[in-house]
Amino acid sequence: MNNYLSPAVALCDSLDRETGLLLRKEKELTDRALKLAEAGKSKSNWELQGLLGLAAFVLGFLAGR
Repeated sequence: MNNYLSPAVALCDSLDRETGLLLRKEKELTDRALKLAEAGKSKSNWELQGLLGLAAFVLGFLAGR
């Protein structure tokens, strides 16, 4: 393999791993937000909004890549 491509390939691999991690975290946040929504606790509404906002941010970040 060309030595000039090795850093680019390594960067792509690293980005793939980070994207996979972000997607797993986003799924965890979404699942938790759905659980909170089903529970319907007034105390959880702020937490639910924060989790949904974070999930939207992560999706926006991934879409921007």
